Amino acid sequence: MQKKLKFLVILFVLFLISACSKEETSNFTYEAIDDSNVIDHIHGIGYPANGDILLVATHQGPITFDGDTWKKSNSQKNDYMGFQAVSKGFYSSGHPEPDSSLEDPLGLVKSTDLGENIEQLAFYGEIDFHYLAAGYDTNRVYVINPMPVKGLEPGLHYTDDDGESFVQKAMNGFDSQKASNLAAHPEDKDLVMIGSDTGLSVSTNAGEDFSSKLVGSYVTYVTIGKEVGYVSRIEEEKVELVAFDLDNYEENILSLPEIEGDNPITFITVHPMDEQELSIVTLQNDIYVTKDGGKSWTAIMEKGKVVQP
Repeated sequence: MQKKLKFLVILFVLFLISACSKEETSNFTYEAIDDSNVIDHIHGIGYPANGDILLVATHQGPITFDGDTWKKSNSQKNDYMGFQAVSKGFYSSGHPEPDSSLEDPLGLVKSTDLGENIEQLAFYGEIDFHYLAAGYDTNRVYVINPMPVKGLEPGLHYTDDDGESFVQKAMNGFDSQKASNLAAHPEDKDLVMIGSDTGLSVSTNAGEDFSSKLVGSYVTYVTIGKEVGYVSRIEEEKVELVAFDLDNYEENILSLPEIEGDNPITFITVHPMDEQELSIVTLQNDIYVTKDGGKSWTAIMEKGKVVQP
């Protein structure tokens, strides 16, 4: 287990234990922004609460896009790492905004109101979970912990009760040294995947055992829809977006806008109500949306500058 997790250790910083609480805010709102705002360090993207808006987790706090207007929060500008949208809101980890009363790091947190209120669930002030996945409709949360703390050994764990208890899984068969992310199926609690530099690792028993798929691909991100999975990968210095069948892993390479090899896809999200709608983020903070399964794409952010319709 230690060997499997060695590559994760340097990515995390642990902090002192603090009591769990719920952070309440007042006068919280989202305010319109324009293309003079430059966004950097995107840490996640998703459609919380069944897809009315697209939420982008950034280093400077959450921003939203409703198809017409970009908005940013006027407070609670937390740096959400491991951001995962679910049907009732989002789960995340990361760091509080400067001068916040929240402890750093956040541990496992949840919000059901687009970030207005943040509920501390577990390991508040102890762990920043960069590797975090949540089932959209199941609310099962998977995390990888790189170092031991009281109550959580190193390794892959999941919780079905918002962090009150965790179950550790063995990760048999997973031996890659560079992982991109964890992904959880929206409805099947036990289907979890890890993207890596050697391909895609798939577990159908909640992370106890993994098998290798798409072998040889450098997977930069994986996400799972209800019927189809998606990976971004680099093949011969070319960026590819691949849809794959969850039964036989048959591949379908989707068309993409012109994306250079030094600007790989770093996040993918699927609309929870329409799997023809996908949004992707690139390393250089471009965001593209397709509503026809990849046949055509619209840029809604270019090099960190929002694009107004």
